[in-house]
Amino acid sequence: MISDQSRAFAIFTFLFALTCTCVVAQEDAVLVIAGPFGRPVSVRDWGGKWSTPISIYSDDDAETFVPDITTPGWIYWFGSTFRQTGMYDIYLYTHYKSNHWCMENVAPATGHPKDPAVIEGRSQLRYRRMLIEVDTRKKTVQVKRDISIDGNGTGIPVENQWVSRKPKSLTDLAGSPLGKKIDRITAIIEKETKP
Repeated sequence: MISDQSRAFAIFTFLFALTCTCVVAQEDAVLVIAGPFGRPVSVRDWGGKWSTPISIYSDDDAETFVPDITTPGWIYWFGSTFRQTGMYDIYLYTHYKSNHWCMENVAPATGHPKDPAVIEGRSQLRYRRMLIEVDTRKKTVQVKRDISIDGNGTGIPVENQWVSRKPKSLTDLAGSPLGKKIDRITAIIEKETKP
C-alpha cells in the first residue's frame, strides 16, 4: 500500500517534471509570428499564450517589443507585485530589421567573424528574446535569459540561454537603448497599475 506522503511526493514530482518540460519545450517553439517586413504581430507572453506586442523602442537597425502589459490579466497577475516591491520580470523581443546588426555585433564576438558557419547562422537570426528583471527601487536590471530566434519565429536552443548576469545599475544605463526601453516599460506599468 502506498502512503499518502509517497503519493503526494509522486504527484509533486510528476507535476514538476511536466512544468519543466513545458518551459524547455517553449524555448524551441514558435515564439514570434511575423507580419509585413518581419515586424512581430504576435509574441509569446509569460504563460506561453499569444499576445499583441507593444513597441517600446526603435532605431535604424532594430525595434523592441514587449507582450501586452496593459491587459486586465497582466495587471491582475503582476500589478500587485509591482506595487508592493517595485519589481517586474518581462520579455523583451527585439526584431532585427536586417542581418547588418548581427554581422557587425554578433559574428565578431564569436572570434570567427569570417567563418562561413558563423555568417550563415547569424544571417538567419531575426529576433532575440531576453527575460529581464527590473527593480525600480534598487535601480537595477538583470538579464536572466537570452535566446535567439530565427526568421520563422522559432527559438534556437543554445547551451547558455539561462544567462543570469550580474545586475546592472539603471543609473549607468540612463540614455542608453536598454535604459530607454526600461524607462518606457516602467512608465507603462506605473500608469496601468495606479490604484
